[in-house]
Amino acid sequence: MDAITAVDLHTAARELAAEQASSNAPLVSRVLLKADHLRVLLFSFALGGELADHTAPGPVAIQVVSGRVEVTTDAKKTVMGPGGMLFLPPQLRHALLAGEPSVVLVSIGWPGGAE
Repeated sequence: MDAITAVDLHTAARELAAEQASSNAPLVSRVLLKADHLRVLLFSFALGGELADHTAPGPVAIQVVSGRVEVTTDAKKTVMGPGGMLFLPPQLRHALLAGEPSVVLVSIGWPGGAE
């Protein structure tokens, strides 16, 4: 990343939620930042929208901007509302399920050379 990147999270969340609602898709996402060692993504979920079981190559921070989501790992289920954050280690299998329309910010530490 060679330049400073600024994002108005409230505006981005509002726009993505409107896009999701108008598309009737259960989930839409937008990449906010793709740098050598970091990915930041914004997801908007409809009620019942889910991000199926998967892993990430680096540590993950999940932050609920609005709504309510359930994050499931092999070890436990965590339900979070606005302002809730969850940190996951690399390669931990996890899934997200929206208990109501929700916007979630996900940051992933990205190992060098990973796509």
